[in-house]
Amino acid sequence: MDVVCGAYDGDADFFVGVQTCNKCAKWKCVIILKCANKIYLLTAHFYSAIFEISKTKERILFMGNDIEIKTESIGANIRRLRKERNMSQDELARKAFTNRSNINRYESGKMVPSADTTEKIEEALGVPAGTLAQKVAIAIPDTSALLRNIRLINLLLENYSQVIIPDVVCHELSSYKNIKKSYNMSPQDRRNRKNASQIMSVIEEYEAQHKGRLVRKDTRHYDVMPIPNVSDSDQKIVELAKDVRKQTSRLVDIIHVDKDFSLLVDDTVNALYLEQYMANRSKTGNNYQSILDFDLEYDYLERYDIAAKSMDLNAYLPDGMTLLISCIRCNEPEKVEERGGRVIPEAKIQKKMKFLLEHGADPDKTDCHQYHHTPLEHCIERHNPDIHEFYILLDYGADYNKGSVDETQPADTQKRLSEINEGNTPLMIACWLGKKQYVKKLCSMPDICINSQDCNGFTPLMKCAVSRWNRKNKDQQCGVQEELYKFLRDEMHADTLIRDRNNMTAEDWWNKPLEYSEGEND
Repeated sequence: MDVVCGAYDGDADFFVGVQTCNKCAKWKCVIILKCANKIYLLTAHFYSAIFEISKTKERILFMGNDIEIKTESIGANIRRLRKERNMSQDELARKAFTNRSNINRYESGKMVPSADTTEKIEEALGVPAGTLAQKVAIAIPDTSALLRNIRLINLLLENYSQVIIPDVVCHELSSYKNIKKSYNMSPQDRRNRKNASQIMSVIEEYEAQHKGRLVRKDTRHYDVMPIPNVSDSDQKIVELAKDVRKQTSRLVDIIHVDKDFSLLVDDTVNALYLEQYMANRSKTGNNYQSILDFDLEYDYLERYDIAAKSMDLNAYLPDGMTLLISCIRCNEPEKVEERGGRVIPEAKIQKKMKFLLEHGADPDKTDCHQYHHTPLEHCIERHNPDIHEFYILLDYGADYNKGSVDETQPADTQKRLSEINEGNTPLMIACWLGKKQYVKKLCSMPDICINSQDCNGFTPLMKCAVSRWNRKNKDQQCGVQEELYKFLRDEMHADTLIRDRNNMTAEDWWNKPLEYSEGEND
C-alpha cells in the first residue's frame, strides 16, 4: 500500500494518512498515534480520502465528521467477536499467525495491531475487512431496504456497533404485515406482507438477544416541513440520524434504496444505498454495478464474456441472492411483475446458467437470505415445474447432499443467528414440498444421504411425515407426502428409529393425532 496523502500535527502527536487497500482498492484511513512513548497504528475503510486534522489530540475531522480515536476500540471489537465465536485467545492467535500475548495486549488496549495483523485477525474471525475499526459506526435501515433483504438486520449487526430501527419503520412494517390476504393480491404485496412479518419477528427477538445493539427510536417528536414527492417518514429518519450523530459523535449510515435520502442528508450523516453496502461486504468495488446490470441480462450474454472474468460472480445481490440463484428464480411472480410481465424463456435461463457456471459461478453457493438455501434447493422451491435447471446444476457438480448453511458466519460458530433453519438438504425440501420428481432423481444419485438430519433432528423421512401431519391439520391434500414416505421407508430403507430433538421418530409423527377433530369446525 502506498500513502497518497497525509498530515502531521506535532502538538497532537498523531499522523493521519490515506492509503489504498491492497485487497479492496478502496480508501483506507491510517492513523498513527503516539501515546506514552509508544506508536499505535489504526486503520479504517471510508468512502473518500477527504480529511482534515483537528486541533485536539483525540479527534480527527474526517469527511466533516468528528471521529473519536480510542486505542481500545479495535481491542474491544476483537474481544467481542472472539467471544461470540467461542474462540480462545490461543485459538485466535494460531489462526491469525500471532501469539496469545499479543492478542491479550490488543484486547486490553495496551497495543493496537498493525494494518496487516488487523487484516489477519479479521480473516481469522471470519468478518469483512474493516469490521474491527467500525466501532464508531451506527446503522439505520429504511423500510424499503429491510423488505428488499430480510436478513439485512443480521448483516448490519456484524458490521456496526449498533443498529437503530426508527418507529416509523416499525409502523410501515406493521402496515405491510397487516395487509388483508386475498386472492387478487399482487405478488409484490404478497411478498412484502410475508417479509414484513418475518422482519418484525426478528426485531422483537433481537431487541432482547442483542440488548443495546439493536434498539428502537421514537421519531414522533420530529416536526418536518412538507416536501413534494418526499415522505414524512424519510425526513424523520434523517432527523433521527442527525440527532444520533450529535449525541454519540459516531458515524451514522442510513441504509436505503430511495434516492430521496441522498437529497435530505448533510455532511453529518451518510446515505448508503443497499447496493453499495452489499458491494462493500462483497469487496467488489466498482464492479458491483456491472454485476447488477448482468443480473438483468438474458438476451446478449456475449457482451459479458470478457467482463465476467473480472467479476465476482458469487457476490451477493442487494436481496441476498447470487447471480446464479437470481437466474434460477427469475420467473417468480414478483420478478415477473417487476419486469412489467415479461417471462424469461426457459432456453435463455438455461443458457445463462451454463454461462455463469462456465465462468466461475459456484453451484453450491447458498443465498444470504432467510434460509440460506443452495441453488439446487431454489430449483426445487420455485413455482416453475421445469426440472432441466436442476439437471444442469448436477451436471456442473452441485453437491446434492449439502444442507442449508449461513456462509456469512465462520464455520466454527457454535450458535448461529439462523440455527433453526440450517441443515436442510435438497432431499428434505423436496420431501417437505411433495416434489416427487426431485425426490426420485435425488434418490437415484450415488451416495445420497437418506438419513441425514437438520438442526431440528429431522430426516427426509420425518419431513414427509411432519409435512403430512401439517397438511392434514389444515385439511389439505397429502397424498404425495404419503406416497413419498412409503417410498423412502420401503424402497430406500430409510431409518424409522432416528429421533429428532423432541425425541420423536418418523413413525411417531406419522401416527401423531391431529390438533383438532375433523368434525370440530362443522
